[in-house]
Parts: sequence; C-alpha cells; structure tokens
Amino acid sequence: MSDDINSTIDNLLINGASLPDNIFVSNFEKYLFFDADIGSSDFIDSLRQVVVACFDEVDSMDVFSSSTLGFIDRIKCDDELKDEIFRINRININNDDGGLIVKDANGRWIAYQRYPADIGVFAINSSKNLSDISGLSDSFFDCSKISNWLQGKSSHDVDIVKNFGANFLSMLIKNYQ
Repeated sequence: MSDDINSTIDNLLINGASLPDNIFVSNFEKYLFFDADIGSSDFIDSLRQVVVACFDEVDSMDVFSSSTLGFIDRIKCDDELKDEIFRINRININNDDGGLIVKDANGRWIAYQRYPADIGVFAINSSKNLSDISGLSDSFFDCSKISNWLQGKSSHDVDIVKNFGANFLSMLIKNYQ
C-alpha cells in the first residue's frame, strides 16, 4: 500500500520545489496559507473544520514527511485525531527536522509545510465559498490578505511584510492567485 501512496504524493508535488514557488504538479481551485506548525492540534482542528465545511466529512488523512516525501501513516479522522497527529509528529521529529504533508486520501486537498517554522500552503478543490467558514482567518490567509499586507496601511501590515519579506509574499501571490 505504501508504494501506491508514495506514487500518489509524487504525482502531486513538483520535485525539489518549495514556497514561494509553485509546489504542485496540478492546479487546485483554492489556496490558503498558514503560519502554524502543521503538526499542532490547533492547526489540525482548523484544517478539519475547513474540510468538513467543504465536504461534510473527513474520513482519513495520509501523512508524509515533507523532506523525504516518505509515507508515515494513514490516520482516521475521529476523536483520537489530535493524539494521532501528535504521535506522527513525534515520529517525524525523531527521524528528521522537516515538516509534514497531510492529504486527503481522495486527493481533494493537501496541506504542505516544508519545516515547522515555515509558511505552509493548504490547497483544496472545492466550490464552497471559504470566507463563509467561521474562524477561517484565525488560522489561514489567502492572496487577497497578502495583497492588503503589502499595501502597508497599518503598522501590523508593515510588521508582517517585514517578517515574511515583501518579495516572498509577492511571489506567493504570483504563483497561487
């Protein structure tokens, strides 16, 4: 099973690519970005909330190492999800210092973070208006939000641009809008 799963991840990601460049072989309908550790329970809760809002359910997730693209585990999205993510994150940390890739077993969405301290991208194929999802902006931001930050209308905007870099943010817009 793991060879089939590994070939699936190989068909989704451009070998050697990293943000702000396009990392996906095919386009997705929508892209959201995040600045939280993909292995944290808060992020997984937010991810699950978006997926459930779009598809009414989350059955299971495939988890990979972002540095090796190696399959780590398939986890059920039940009441034990936070514990499972914590366990998988511990396994990954013991094996390498990279981040994680979490994807839908059906290929409808994928979340990628190269390193836990990096910005990550969540790509999803859904016609759902994501702005209708309660609390979305607490965990994710999109190209529109990045464009607003780049205008530097507030000290908060200026700080964010300084932190991530104007060129990096501009490239995200170019590659994911």
